[in-house]
Formats: sequence, C-alpha cells, structure tokens
Amino acid sequence: GLPRHLAYHHCPHRLHSSRGEMTTQSLQLKVNRLLSSNVSIASTGMITCLKGISEFIPEGGNDLKARRRLQHQLEAKDLEHCKDLLNRFSKVSAVLESASRALDELSDIVDQTAMKVEDAGKGSGSLVERASKLEAEKSAILGKSRVVHQLLEQFQLQPHHSQALEGAQVNEHMLTAMERVNSIRSNCHVLLESYQRVGIEMVDKLAKKQEKAYRTLFHWAQSQVPKFAEYSSSGANMNPLFFRGLRLLRERPAYFSHCLDMIADARRVAMIKRFIGALCRGGPNGQPRPIEIHAGDPVRYISDMFAWVHQALAMEREFLGGVVMESTGDSRQMPAKREGEEIKSSPVEEKNEKKAMGEAQLIGAVSRVLEGVARPLSVRVEQSLVFQPSITLSYNLLCILEFYYGTLRPLVDPAGSFLKAVKELVSKANSTFGKLIDSQAKQLGNAAAPYTHDLSPPQSIQSMIDQISNLLKIHEASLVPSAEKNHIFVPKLQKIVKAVKESAIASSEGLDGTNKTVFYLNVLCALEMALQTAETQVRSVKNAISTEVKSKLGDLVKSQSDEFLSRAGLLPILRTVNKWKQDGKSKNMESMGLSETALKRGIGEFYTYLVGASTLLTPEMDRVGDPWIRVTTREGVGLITSESYKSLYQTVLDAFGKEKGRSIMKHDPDQIKSLLDL
Repeated sequence: GLPRHLAYHHCPHRLHSSRGEMTTQSLQLKVNRLLSSNVSIASTGMITCLKGISEFIPEGGNDLKARRRLQHQLEAKDLEHCKDLLNRFSKVSAVLESASRALDELSDIVDQTAMKVEDAGKGSGSLVERASKLEAEKSAILGKSRVVHQLLEQFQLQPHHSQALEGAQVNEHMLTAMERVNSIRSNCHVLLESYQRVGIEMVDKLAKKQEKAYRTLFHWAQSQVPKFAEYSSSGANMNPLFFRGLRLLRERPAYFSHCLDMIADARRVAMIKRFIGALCRGGPNGQPRPIEIHAGDPVRYISDMFAWVHQALAMEREFLGGVVMESTGDSRQMPAKREGEEIKSSPVEEKNEKKAMGEAQLIGAVSRVLEGVARPLSVRVEQSLVFQPSITLSYNLLCILEFYYGTLRPLVDPAGSFLKAVKELVSKANSTFGKLIDSQAKQLGNAAAPYTHDLSPPQSIQSMIDQISNLLKIHEASLVPSAEKNHIFVPKLQKIVKAVKESAIASSEGLDGTNKTVFYLNVLCALEMALQTAETQVRSVKNAISTEVKSKLGDLVKSQSDEFLSRAGLLPILRTVNKWKQDGKSKNMESMGLSETALKRGIGEFYTYLVGASTLLTPEMDRVGDPWIRVTTREGVGLITSESYKSLYQTVLDAFGKEKGRSIMKHDPDQIKSLLDL
C-alpha cells in the first residue's frame, strides 16, 4: 500500500538491484515524453519554467526527506492560497448579497407597479372603447367630406366663375366659366339616370346663367364678324378667343349658324369686290393683267375667270375651314347632351360624325360666299356663248365648263345658287353646241354641193370633216371624265357623220355607178381618217364607217371585175356556162352557143386583151383618194378573174375532154394568175 517511490526504499532486497534500472527507465520515459511533446526545449518559456522549478529542488538532493519537506511546503502553499482566495471572495459575496437584496426590493416594486397597471387597465377600458368609436366616426365623416367635396367640384360653380358669367365682358375667364357650366351640365345628365330630382334642380339652377352668358357671347361674336372681311387667307392671326367662343356657340346651333352666315356674308361682299377688281384692274402693279383684256378670246377669257374662282374657292375653304374646324376641333371638353338624349355612339363614331357635320357646314358657308360671283360670272359666260358661232369653239367652251363644273361640284353645296348657275351655263353651252350642229347639218342637207371633177369631197363636206377632226382633238384633250364627255359628244358626232353621209349621197346624184361609188368612198375614207382616236365610244362610230367602207369596197370590186371581164370578152362566156350549169348540164354546150370554135375565139380574145392590158381597173379608179382602196380593188379584180378562169377551165375540160379542152384553153389557171400578177 505504499507509494511506488516509498516502496522501492522499503524493499532493501530490490533497492540496490533496481535503482539503476528504475532511474534509467524513468529518465528515458520523461525524455521520450518531452521529445514527443510539441514544446520546444530551447524556447524562452521552457527555460523560464525550468528555472522556476529548480528553486523547489532542495539543496540536499532528491531524497525522501527532501521530498516530504517539499510536500509539506506545497500543502502549506496550497492552504495559503485557499485562505487568500476566501479572503478575496468574501468581498464578492458581500456585493452579491447586496445585489440580491436590491433585486428583491426591485421585484416588490415591479409587483406593485403591475398591480397598479392592472387596476388602471380595468379603469381605462371604457375610455379606449369610446376613443375607438370616435376614430371610426371621424373616418366616416372624412370619407363623406371627400365625397361632398368631389360632388361640389363636379356640380357646383366657383364664386369667380359665377361672377364671370354675370359679367357683360367676354374674356378668357368668362369662356372658362362657360366651359365649366357645360361640364356640370354633362355631369348632371349622367346624374339624372339615378337621382333625377337632384339633377333637374342643378340643371335648372344653371340654365338662366348659361343662357345669359350665351346671349352675351353671341352678341360679342356678331361684333367680331366684320373683321373677317379683312383677311384674305387663313384666320391664324385672328383673336383666339373668337374661335374658342365659336366652339362654345356650337352648343347652340342657331347662334352658331347665324354667326357662320354672317361670316359668309362678309366674305361674299369682299369676294365680289375682288372678282370685279380682277376683271377690270388685275393684280397689284398690273400683274396679273385684267381678265377682260382677253374677252376677244372666249376660251382664254372663260378659263381665266373660272381659274380665278377656283383659286378663290380654295382660299375660302382654307379660311372658313380654319373657322369651322377650329370650332369643332380638338376640345377636351365634351359637348353637353340635351335632356333625354342617350349616349350610344362610340368616341370614334362621334368624332366622324362631328367631322362630317363640320364638312357640311364648311361646304354651306363656301357656297354662300360664292353666291356673290354667280351673277357676274354667268353674264359674261353667256355673252361669250351667244356671240361665238363656231362649232369647235362652242365645244371647247362646253368642255371647259364641264371640267370646272365637275371640279367645283364636290366642294360646294349642290343646292346652292353658285353650282346651279354653273350647271345652267353647262346646259346652255351644250344647247348652243347642239344648235350649231343642227344648223350645220341642216345647211349640208339643204344645199348639197355638186361633186368635184376629181371626185374628192366638196368644200362644204371637207370643211365639216375638218371640224370633226378638230372636235376630236378638243375631246381628247378635255379633262372631263370619259363617261361624262362621251355622253354629250358621241350622239352629236353621230349626227354630224350622218349629215355628212347624207350630203355626200345627195352630191353624188348624176354620177354613174362606179363614179358614184368612188365619190362616196372618198367621203367615207376622209371621215374614217378624221375619226382616228383612242376613245372607245368614238371608235365605235369609226368602226361603223369602216364597215360601210368595206361594204362599198366589195361593191366596187364586183363592178370592176364585171367591167374587166366584159372588156376582155370573157363575161358572156362565163354567164352562158353558169346558165348551162344551172340547167343541170342537160343540154349540149354547142346548143347554148358555146361551140369549140366559139370558145376558142372568145378565149383567144381574152388572152390577147389580158396580155395587152396595162391595168385591170377602169380610169375612174384613178380618182380614188385612198391608195389602199385602189390596191385592194385591183387585187380583188385579179382574184375574181383568176377564180372565174379556173372555173371555166375545169368546166371546158369536163365538157370536151382533157385533150380537146386543153386545145381550147391553151393556158392553165396558174399561168393566168401569173399574168394577173397575183
């Protein structure tokens, strides 16, 4: 039971034998432990610790007594440290006891405070409940206040607005107040759907003020109207209050229409003065020159007058368009609806409807302005129509009037006096043109000119054909739509062509068959040449002439063929052969007078005439004016002659046999065709 270090000392039988071994093992163990540790032996800390430990090693060595003494010293030291620790912690204990007492006192105070708070909470519960009720009532009152405020903003005039409406002076404040009234009326009409009594009361309350303001604005606008006559183009420099006032007056159509009529009347007076000035004085510094200088040239005269009117119309549309469209323009304020009116249309439909209404009012105003120039313009145009007897000039004036009528028609009121006057001028020009054509046709029919020596068209007929050519040039140059101008021109052209043909027939009386046909063909060819045009309906007239030319050409070819065959002596033989064929070839050809000798003699005369003939046509054909007619006639005569000979050749061969027939018909059809230059 002794410690290991004492056991070795109390076992003498082992002491001496094990001492060296124990010392060596202990030392080896400690060295190995020290070496295996992470502590550096040579470090400063290790050296300091070893020096401190060396102080405890007794001077006498490491014997039992020394170790016991060291043990007592360590225990004494430990006791000393414990006492010192107790002394030091006694102060801490006193402090902790003091803190414990303070905590107990604080706990008592907290308990007392909690009891007081609990008592106070029980007493103030009713107060909190009352405060909550008051807060809820406050929120409800504030909500109602906001609703009332919004209601007053939408349905009540401000004092300065009421004062502006009561005033007699039109200014920006008054117009703003009227716009505010219109907004309130719009809101009231919406209110009528749910609260009729309140809405009606509000509308009635505003009605008197609004009507008074509208009357004041209307009279003020009337006073501003005379200034419009001073402006020649757009109204951009005019008082913007006027346009704003007109926009408000649109809510009263009677007021607005009256103002627009007054504006148009003022502009009409100014336009009359400008038109008379343009006719008599011209422009500033003589440029442009007065229109009436060209009164001797009806086309230039009428064209200049209508060009001036057209330009003036464009200026008036620009000016009055600025007035009307500005008054219907982009206004954020929607117009007030009348009582009982339902809002059914979409914003796009309303915008289109307002635009269409503004365009209609603009057209009406422009038409009213142009009424002033209708009378002086009509008088001068009628004078030009009356004193100009030429057909081409009359039709030229008709085309000018039709063009301007079609140009001005979409821009003015169709029921207005100006467009009616222009339409009447077109009707008179058309009537004048028709009368001149009837007169010319009657003259051609009553006094048919005698035919000329060269069978060309007489002077009267050629003059009418030249007029037709000039009319077609005017017709093609006209800017009037084709359907409209053809509707007037084609019937009159057909009448002229008919008169020319009738006159040609009357003039050809006394001529024989070929000369008569040649004369008529010359007239038809001249007509056909004059009717060269790209107009479809006019081409139909030309096609009718061309058809008649071909028909007459066929007659001419037939007559020329008979004439040539008769001169060549072949015609009697052909007629006899044709009759023999019609009788069914029942008789002998010799019994018909066509013996072999007679055929040889007749065919020989034909060969002789054909070889010696310089032309297939009669001398009258040299008077045909169109070379194509002569060439076509010559080719036709050659073809008929060739076909007639071919038929006769085959008939003779069939009747007399090939050998005897060929002795009679010495030349085959191909040889005859070569002689005819086919």
